[in-house]
Amino acid sequence: MHLTLWPFKHNGRTFRPGDTVEDLPEAVAARLLELGAIERQQPAKAAEPDVADIARAIRDAIETGQTTKDGKPTVEALEERLGVAVSAKQRDEWFQGYQEISEK
Repeated sequence: MHLTLWPFKHNGRTFRPGDTVEDLPEAVAARLLELGAIERQQPAKAAEPDVADIARAIRDAIETGQTTKDGKPTVEALEERLGVAVSAKQRDEWFQGYQEISEK
């Protein structure tokens, strides 16, 4: 991914400063980088929710019955409450931690 610094045209499209460019052929990107028309940009990482938000989301999902057969909150319920993508592996790790804290 690249950030446009100077205006340029490619494949009939005009890119202006501040535009993000994702699909440039390597040779074109190399030349534009050399000219200073673009710079490499790393995709922004989604912020990881903090522990308090995760615990609250798990508790709320359980209280509203949004759980799997084995009592874990559904991935969809956590995603809805946290506003980020959640994998089943993350959910399982978070739920295990939640249970350990809840038992104390």
